[in-house]
Amino acid sequence: MRDIPAMDIGQVPAVPPELTGRGHDEAVYELTDRIMEYGAAGPVALAWRWVLTGHGPCPVSLRPWDDEPPEVFDIMHEMVARSRWDPADPRAEQVMAARAELEAFAMAVDDEDQDPSDPGPTVTATIRPVYQDPRLYG
Repeated sequence: MRDIPAMDIGQVPAVPPELTGRGHDEAVYELTDRIMEYGAAGPVALAWRWVLTGHGPCPVSLRPWDDEPPEVFDIMHEMVARSRWDPADPRAEQVMAARAELEAFAMAVDDEDQDPSDPGPTVTATIRPVYQDPRLYG
């Protein structure tokens, strides 16, 4: 089994990276919940560690990463990366959950980029009457 660094709430920065879409207290609360559910050293905990601190390895591909927190592009790339977790490692079952956590981080950025006063895309539909058989509709 691979030696994976553990994540704990003490590693949550006072001001989490903007792309998390969370403040410190919210990040601590959610991370505590994830650690209780998945443990402190699996793919889910690594996803949080990577996004919050920039310390690797990456949660799915296990690529080395000791830089700064990833950008949205990096997160999206990791979401679809080939898993390098050993199938014999019981933590490998968490890879899909880690991908979901990464997707939530990527979506948080997407939500922040939208202007609340912008109603979003609109659709115009034209409704035209269709032929109605007088025998059926009198």
